[in-house]
Amino acid sequence: MLKQSILIVLILILYVKSQTRHKTVRIYQFKGNCPDHKDAPIQYTDIKLLNVNRTFHISMKVTVRRDIPNGLKGVYVVKNGTFDGSSFDRFSVSNWYWKVKVNVLDEVTGDLLLCAILEGQIAPI
Repeated sequence: MLKQSILIVLILILYVKSQTRHKTVRIYQFKGNCPDHKDAPIQYTDIKLLNVNRTFHISMKVTVRRDIPNGLKGVYVVKNGTFDGSSFDRFSVSNWYWKVKVNVLDEVTGDLLLCAILEGQIAPI
């Protein structure tokens, strides 16, 4: 009985250790527009994404091609924006490859404002 208890405790410790292992996100592709929505009013172009010590630095050009309800028509530049890849430590999955298509809709009309595609993986460090 003691051997079984020790074995169960050992298995639990190994499981918890594997779940608390540091992870990060690896982004393989970030497209600022979708092939089936080339006419969306907001487009991301010239996207540069760099991972430095689990912090992502992003630069891009954002073009708003027609007036949207917030009056944001024009061209905007994002320089050295950041987000923290360590926030993905809390996900209980590792090595899963994912592909996400993001559609941003106008809250009043429901019209598509932006479509983007991200591909990546949550992986151990």
